[in-house]
Amino acid sequence: MLRFPHNPNVVTIVSILPACASLKALKLGKTIHGYAIKSDLYRNICVGGLLVDMYSKCGRNDYTEKVFIEIETKNIAVWNKMIAAYVNTGEMEAALGLLKSMQNDGLKPDEITYNTLLARYARNGKKNEAYALLSDMTRIDMRLNIVSFRLRLIAKMEKENIFS
Repeated sequence: MLRFPHNPNVVTIVSILPACASLKALKLGKTIHGYAIKSDLYRNICVGGLLVDMYSKCGRNDYTEKVFIEIETKNIAVWNKMIAAYVNTGEMEAALGLLKSMQNDGLKPDEITYNTLLARYARNGKKNEAYALLSDMTRIDMRLNIVSFRLRLIAKMEKENIFS
């Protein structure tokens, strides 16, 4: 990458980081991260979000948290990536705490936020928790998509003992 006549820019970095995440290429991802710091590209919200995602997918939530904390202005996508990092390692209390922090920072969770949490609850058979989240979605007038609608339907049927 550094052998080309032009220095890599934000577009180059955001093109390479998803590949590092998919391949779980932690060493290469850390090298890209180092380059982003040296060239002051790490301040870009897209680069920061992709670093969060890459470290998460490489199983390094310690780095994920550090990068997340360093991102000054976080958008909903960055928050969702950090919540997903916790969800994917089964740290639901941390994920829910982050959801509350996100709301305290003035951002509203979106369908991706809720579906990330709902999917984990569904995989773990946590019906009551899933139903509570679905109720929250309804309470804040969030448009339910097909994933959340199906989970809501299943939770309602189980609550009414239709499956028993």
